[in-house]
Order: sequence, then structure tokens, then C-alpha cells
Amino acid sequence: MEFDAVPKFAFFNEPNAGHALKIFTQSDSPLAYAAWYRPIPSFIWWSIFLFRGIDFQTFHAFNFVLHALNTVLVFLLAKKLVGGKSAFFPFLAALVFALHPINLNVVLFVSRLPEMMVAFSLLASLLSLIAFFEGRGNRFYLLSIAFCFLGIFSKEAGSLIPFALFFYCIAFLKEKNIPKLISKALMICLPFFSLIVIYAALMIFALGKFPGYGLDFNYSSSQLAFSFFTHLFLPIGCFTRIFNTIQPILWQPIINILLSITIIAFALTILKFFSKEEQNKPALFLSYWLFLFLFAFVAFGFLPPWYAYIPLIPFCLLLIFLLKKHAKKSRKSSQSLVIAIMLSLLFLSFIALSPLVVSYRQPIIAGKLTQTILSQTQAIADSLPGQSRLYLVNYPRIMQTKENGFRHAIILVNEESVQEWLNLKLPEKNLKVIPLVSVVLFTYPLGETQFAFSQKENGLFLLENLDTSSAKISISLPPAPKKANETGIIINYNNGKTSETIELGLPNKIQENSFFLFFDGKQIQVIKTNKTE
Repeated sequence: MEFDAVPKFAFFNEPNAGHALKIFTQSDSPLAYAAWYRPIPSFIWWSIFLFRGIDFQTFHAFNFVLHALNTVLVFLLAKKLVGGKSAFFPFLAALVFALHPINLNVVLFVSRLPEMMVAFSLLASLLSLIAFFEGRGNRFYLLSIAFCFLGIFSKEAGSLIPFALFFYCIAFLKEKNIPKLISKALMICLPFFSLIVIYAALMIFALGKFPGYGLDFNYSSSQLAFSFFTHLFLPIGCFTRIFNTIQPILWQPIINILLSITIIAFALTILKFFSKEEQNKPALFLSYWLFLFLFAFVAFGFLPPWYAYIPLIPFCLLLIFLLKKHAKKSRKSSQSLVIAIMLSLLFLSFIALSPLVVSYRQPIIAGKLTQTILSQTQAIADSLPGQSRLYLVNYPRIMQTKENGFRHAIILVNEESVQEWLNLKLPEKNLKVIPLVSVVLFTYPLGETQFAFSQKENGLFLLENLDTSSAKISISLPPAPKKANETGIIINYNNGKTSETIELGLPNKIQENSFFLFFDGKQIQVIKTNKTE
């Protein structure tokens, strides 16, 4: 249950039909930095909320069901593209897609439902278009358009679906004249591309602008391209180590330009190679699909791991296609035998080393921790007077962990998620949440007291980290010594070699109904900030 999930759910909590229309006419979150136009996932969350409320397990289960459905669709698509009498290779492709370690950053996070909805819509739209090409009726063409609509209105990345369908037409339409081929493909895909225009118009109407992250990520194009393939080859730890080693080099303009040109040349070479033979058409289309997302992400300038969920599909299918092809030739060609063995070992590593097979204990613990913190905060706030100001101390913002060698970060709670939770559960209280000190948790046995919070003297409190190896303390408000913020609270921070301490000083006159809520790693303590003379 990531930090922005609770605000999104709380934003759509009105149980009436009119609210369904509201979902399609405004952003999906009250948070300025997390507001997007993704009405289909919002509608799904709202529907679940009507029946179950904010029930973490229900939302979590829905993600698993959707991922399972996507896996079935990958299997069906593999049967169409890879072919053959045996279902072994399509099954292997679906298995690798289901268990790939990148899913640890997708399936387990409720707020990443849009990514899986785009994948579902793309697969369903493509399979429907294939059925139309097979002469099974115009209803499949209309169905393909409907699924495309779901994908485009699920997330901005859904706008790539018409392009993927266009490349399928380019690869499989029987037309040797290039201009006529492109013209015919465009005519087929025109309704799909028109959905992008409608989506963009409604997005501007709902948000007043095109959304985007309010940060300058400043990645080079070669870094993004290299990390793209690093995400896909996650089980091979050397790829991550190589990337971390050469990452500083990729900042250099000349190196970045040379590597970017190399990647473009590599993509063109792959497409040219697969376009030579008729039996390579599936591989040609899958390469179009894979490089489409690669270059789109490079143009966007940002590539978090969960963005690799959709291009993981053509990646798995393309490798399966190559494995099947070289497995057939392995008896006659030693080169094909070596390639088949290497691909087999790669797939074996994807399955055997997947955190989803071995364990994903830490994300489950993190989810329970988030629920515990929100529930305890609600119970405490319920006993406090209305109009109270709650100062959050040591609330865990991020947990950095490692599952079977795969490092990832889980954002737990922040002041916005706590504020929206209390607004939803205790609206009559009109509580104000203010963050003071947050913490980044590293993998360690959770449920243990890790921090101490005490009152040194009247009006002065001391926060101590009992184990500096288990957490990284950060200040949510200006950390400069003796610099007061808007509330009048003064923060002094001391980072020593063996300990970290933070002093929170209260002014002589502080508001009534102000409280510290302090998380010690096990439970939340509440401390009244009494007036001092």
C-alpha cells in the first residue's frame, strides 16, 4: 500500500452514481505531485471501495488476479506468435513473465494497477486484432478498439498501444509495396490513434495541463537505455554491477552520444535481420514492440523499474521465439546448440531466482507495517480533541530492502497519506498533520523498538536512533540549528559516528491541542505538547 494509494482511494469515496462521472472529469489524486488523469484505474478502485472500503487485502488480491489474467493472455499471444504443436514454449514464456523479478515492483503495489491495466488492454486489444485478421468477424475489430480505449484511459503509457498495433499491421499485412503497406496499416489503426486525441483533450480538460513529475531527473539517454535492459535482465546480478560501474561514465556527453548511436544502430540491425525471412515476422513485430517502449521511455526521460512491466512481454516472447528456433537447429548446428543452452539457462535463472518464488517477505511486512501505523494513528487521533495538530516524529517514509539479491525500495507512509487517512476515517475531527522527522528503514527485524523519544526538560524533547545501521533519519522541516519553522518548533540535528540525535525544542507559547506522535519501530506513542512558561 504505497504512499499515494490512500489519498487516491480517499479522493473517490462518494457512494453515488454521479461520482462515477466525476472520475472522468478530474485528476485521480488531491496531491499536486501525484495527480494524473487515469480514470479507468480510479473507477476500479472506487468500485472496490464501495463494497470493501479501504481494505488492503482486497486491493492486493485484485492486483494478483489481474497479473494472473495478464499471464494467461501472454500464453495465448505466445501460442499465436511462437506457434507449434506443443504448448511448452508458450507456457515457458508465460511462466517467465509471471515470475520475473521486476514484478516485485509492480504486482505487490496497489498504486501500480495502471501499469497492469495497460498491459491487459494491450494484450487483449492485440489478440482481438489478430482474431480480426484471421477472418473471425468485424466484432473483434470493434472489441480491439474497446480494449485499446481501456488501456489509453488507464495511463499515459497506454497511448503507445495504437503504435504497437500499427507495427503488428506493418509486420503481418501481405503488402510488399511500402507506401501502400503503411497507408493500409494507418487506415486500420486510425480509430485507435483517434483515441489518443480524445484522451489528451479530456486530460487537459480535467487537469488544465499535461501532467508530469515536478522534478528534473536529468538522466542521459544512454543511462535510460542501459537501465531498460538491466531491468529486463534482473536475475543476472552482473548486469546491475556493470551498470553501477559505468553509470558515471554515461554522464559524459561524448560517451552518451556514441552509446546512443550504438543502441539505435543495434535496433535497426535487429529489425533488418528479422525482416529478411517470412518465418521471422513474429520476431520482427516483437522487436518493434520492444524498441517502441525503449525509445518512448528515453524520450520521456525517466525509467523506474515498474515501467518495464509492459515491455517485459515482448522481451519474454522474443527470447522464447529464439529459443524455439535454435532448439530445432541444435542437432545440426553447434552455434545454435550454444545459443539454445544459454537461453535455457537464462530462463532457468528467471524462474529459480525470482523473489516471487523464493520469498517476498519484506514487502509483505512493509504492507502490514503501513496498515499498523495508519490504524494506530487513527486510534490515537480518535481519542484526541478536534482541531488538534499532530506532529509526526519518526514515521517510516521508505523501507529499503533486498529480496534474493534484488534491491528495491518501498515507500510506506508520508504526511499526505496519514492526513488523507484521518480525513477519511475521522472527518469530524478536522485534524492537521505536520511532519517533523521521518526515517528510511533498512532491512532488519521489524517489530523491535529501534528509537527512543524522551523529554530532557520542560519544552525540550530528545529523539535518539538506537542503531544507526538500521535507519537513516531525515528532517522533514528546515534542519538548520535554532531556525524556527511556521509552527515555532526548533530542530537541532547531530549526526555522530555511533549515534544520531535530534532535539525538538518547543517555544514558550505553543498552541492548544498539539501532540507529538512518535513511532519507535514497534508502536506509536503520543506525547502532549503542554504549554510552557
